[in-house]
Amino acid sequence: MKFRSYLYALPTFFLMFIAGLLVGSEVLQVQLNMSNASDAGVQIEVESAIILEVSTNDVYMGEANAIDSTLATGNLVAKVWTNDPLGYTLSLNMLTTDQCLRTVVYAGDACSGLDDKNKIGPIGTPSVATASFPVNSWGASRGAFDVYYPVPASDAASWNVKTSTNSVQGEETTVRMGVKADMSLIPGNYRNTMVLNAVTTPLPLAVITSISPTWGDPGTPITLTGTNFDYLYEVLFNGYNCDNLAVVDDTTATCEAPTGPVGVLPAISISVFGHINQNTPTFGWPQEFKFTVNTKLTDVIDTNAGYQTGTATTFIIPTQGFVSGNMTKAYSWRIDWGDGSAIQTATGVGAAAGITHDYVSTGGAGEYQITIMSNGGATAGWLDAFGFGTGTTGAAAAANKNKIKTIDTSITDLMRTRNATYRFAYMFDGTRNLRTIPAWLFDGIDMTGSTNLSYMFMNMFNGAAYNSTVSTIPSGLFDFLEGSNASGTNAQQMFRNTFTNYGYNSTVANVPLGLFDYISTIGATDLSYMFYQTFMGFGYNSTVATLPTGLFSCVNTAKTANMTYMFYGAFQNFGYRSQVAAVPAGLFNFLDFGVTTNTAYMFYQTFSSFAYTSTSTVIPAGLMNSINLTNVTTLTSMFLRAFENFAYANTTASTDVLSIWTNANFAGKVTQALAGGTTGVFYYTFNNARSITGYAQSFVTNKLGGITPAARAYTFTGSGALDALTIADNWR
Repeated sequence: MKFRSYLYALPTFFLMFIAGLLVGSEVLQVQLNMSNASDAGVQIEVESAIILEVSTNDVYMGEANAIDSTLATGNLVAKVWTNDPLGYTLSLNMLTTDQCLRTVVYAGDACSGLDDKNKIGPIGTPSVATASFPVNSWGASRGAFDVYYPVPASDAASWNVKTSTNSVQGEETTVRMGVKADMSLIPGNYRNTMVLNAVTTPLPLAVITSISPTWGDPGTPITLTGTNFDYLYEVLFNGYNCDNLAVVDDTTATCEAPTGPVGVLPAISISVFGHINQNTPTFGWPQEFKFTVNTKLTDVIDTNAGYQTGTATTFIIPTQGFVSGNMTKAYSWRIDWGDGSAIQTATGVGAAAGITHDYVSTGGAGEYQITIMSNGGATAGWLDAFGFGTGTTGAAAAANKNKIKTIDTSITDLMRTRNATYRFAYMFDGTRNLRTIPAWLFDGIDMTGSTNLSYMFMNMFNGAAYNSTVSTIPSGLFDFLEGSNASGTNAQQMFRNTFTNYGYNSTVANVPLGLFDYISTIGATDLSYMFYQTFMGFGYNSTVATLPTGLFSCVNTAKTANMTYMFYGAFQNFGYRSQVAAVPAGLFNFLDFGVTTNTAYMFYQTFSSFAYTSTSTVIPAGLMNSINLTNVTTLTSMFLRAFENFAYANTTASTDVLSIWTNANFAGKVTQALAGGTTGVFYYTFNNARSITGYAQSFVTNKLGGITPAARAYTFTGSGALDALTIADNWR
C-alpha cells in the first residue's frame, strides 16, 4: 500500500501504521495511517509488502514461515521529499506506551496484563541477532537487517531510523519488520500502531528589511534588501508573485512588480523552501481616479438635448483643494489626459492656475477620460489638492467644472488623508453637468475607527446634476461610514451644503430613504450645523421633489448637548417650484433631547420657502412632537424663520398651527424662556406661510402662555392665521 502526504506549516511529520498478525485462515496486511499533517516542505511515501498468513500449522509473512525457529520478515519502504536542503531525520515510536501486538478483543488492555497466548511481545533487548530472535516476539531493523530492535514506547526516546544531510528527492529508507511465532497463540487479529516521524532541518527564515521603490506600476524593477536570501524561494505582494525573482547574494534580491489591485498596500510575504515569513515593508500599486470630461460643455443654460455647445479644446485640473482650510496643499500626480499623449508628471503646491491641457492637436473639442495617478509614492499628495469649489480653486480651474460629465472610478481609501475632516469637501462643487452620482463612489474606503467627521462632505455635490432629467442620490452612497463613530465635537458641519441646489432643473429629484443609515453619532456631544443647508434648493425646479420619513432615523442624539444650527436651512428652497414636495410627519422622530441644553437657531430657516409655488403642500401635524425641552436652557431663535414662505402659493390646503407641537412640556418651557429674556424663539417662524390656519390667539394661549406682544416677534406676519390678535398687533 502507498500513503503520500504533502506538508505545510511545522517541521515535523508523523506517519502511523498498524502492524498486525492474524492467526487462523485469514490474511492480514500491514495497514498504514497518517496520524498528523505537519510541514516543512516534507512529503513521505511508505510502501508495505508485509503479509502475515496463517494456515492450520503455519504462520507466514510473505514466503517466510514464522513458526518457531524461522524469522518471517517484511519491508516498509519510506520515500522522503523535502524542500529543506539541510536534510531530515526519520525516527520510529509506538503510538502508546504498550509495545506488544494483541488481538482486538484485548485492544483496551495493557500488555502487562495479558498472558503469552494473547500477545506477541517486543524483543527484550536491542541488537538481537536473527538467529536468536525470541519466539512470539517482534522487532524492527535497518541498514544490513542483521540486528533488530524493539520499537520504543511513546514515552521513550525515538528509535533513529535515518539521519540525512541532503535533500535528494524521493530518497528511500527501508525498515524491516521481523516476527517469530508459534501455535500457542489464540487465533485472532494481533495489532498495534507505530508512528514514523520525519523532522526536517529548516533553513533560517529570510527577512526583508527594505524595498525600493515602495510603489510602482506592474513590471517596475524592485530591489529587496534583507538577510538569509540564499535559499529565497518566492516573494509575494498580497498574494501576487513578484516576477523574475533573482537572488544576487544572501542580502540582496531583485524582481519585478506584479499586476495588482489599484491602491492596495499589502504587506510583503516571502517563502524560503516552504517557510513563510510576513514582513513589515509594504508595496503599493499607484492609485488612480478616472473621470470623463467634455470640453464642449459650457454653462448652465445647456439643455439635456443639446448641451455640447462649446468649442473649447482645453481642460484645467484644479490643484487647490480644501483640506483643513489649506489652499496650498502639496500634490504629486501623473496624469493621463485620455488623448494618447504622453503621461504628464505634475508635482507642486496648489495654485490658482491649476494644470492645463489643450486637446487642439490630439482630437480637438470633445469627450475624454482623464486619469489622475499618484506619483512618488502610493499616498504622496493624492487628491488633497483636488476640488472645484468656488473660492477654493483659481478662476480658470473653477470655470472648467461644468465640463465634468461622469465619475468613472471610486474614490479609494487613500485618495484622501485618513483624517476625515474636510476629506471630500468641494470635490465636485458646482459641477452642474455631472448628471449622476455613482452608488459605488466610496467603495473601498474603510472608515472603521474614524472619529473626526467634521466638514467631511461640505459642498461636495453643491449644484451638481443641474439640468438632469432625473436627479437621484443613491441610497447606499454613505454606507462606507459603517464602523466610524463621530464623538465629541466631530460631526459638526459634516453635511454642510453637501447637496445644495442638487438637481436644480430636474424633472424628478428624490432624497432616498437609507441615505444616512450608517452614520453613527453615538456619544456625539456636539452636532451643531451638522445638516447646515444640506438640501437647500434641492430639486428647485423639479416637478417632483420628495423626502423620506426615516431620513434621519439613524442619527443618534442621546448624548448630544449642543444642537445649535443643526438643521439651519437644511431644506430651504427645497422643491421651490415643485408641485409635489412634501414634508413627512415623522422626519424628526429620531431626536432625543435627554441631555440637550442648547437648541439656539436649531431650525433656523429649515423649511424656509419649501415648495414655494406649491398649491397643496402643508406642514404635517405632529412634525415637532419629538422635541422635549426639559433640560434645554438656551432656545434663542430656535424656530427663527423656520417655515417662512412655506408653500407660499398654497391658499387652500392648510395646517392648524396648534397641531405642529403637541408634546406636553413644550408650551411651559417656551413661556419660561421668553419670560427670562430669551429672544426670537418664534421670530418670523410662520412669516408668509399661507398654509397655516387656526388662531394666533389660541397659539399664544396654548403655546406661549400669554406672553406680551413684544416677545412674539412677528411670528405670523403675512400668514394665513389672521385673527383679531394678529390684526391688532401683528405680534409686535
